[in-house]
Amino acid sequence: STGAEPGDRLLVMLPNSSAYILAWLGSALAGLAEVPINTAYRGTFLAHQVATTSPTIAVVAPEFIERIVAIPDAVASIRHFYVAGEHDAVATGITELGAAGYQASAWDELLTAERGVLPEVAAHDLGSIFFTSGTTGLSKGVMMPHAHMYTFADVCVSLTRLTEADVYMSVG
Repeated sequence: STGAEPGDRLLVMLPNSSAYILAWLGSALAGLAEVPINTAYRGTFLAHQVATTSPTIAVVAPEFIERIVAIPDAVASIRHFYVAGEHDAVATGITELGAAGYQASAWDELLTAERGVLPEVAAHDLGSIFFTSGTTGLSKGVMMPHAHMYTFADVCVSLTRLTEADVYMSVG
């Protein structure tokens, strides 16, 4: 168990991977609000998005830990980090986070953890916080309820006329 409660924010800073998809879908099932972070961000841009959303847990790839550790005030709300990636890099990342005073464990522990009771998630509950491009200043967080996420996916399927026989590729 992560100790997260429905409504908590889950920071996700991962490259395209199965861990990303599982974190995204798992956060929705657990009633958490996913906060995806652009993996190119560092410094002020990264600190702004983290501090603005006050996540309580995070799933990060080892290659981004140095950037996380560099913004201690912004990540102060994060109670636990899960590190996803190659085994040796994950171990190094956990050590690096621990040396900086953070609680961390391997992402794989979540995959084998005992399952808890899932909350009832309402359509109006916060599902994600996506950030704008920031063309007029720092990016703004857009609070998107689960209904918005569902409607967006439904419209995408309708506009592209996808069927169960199709394969759809999205490049991030």
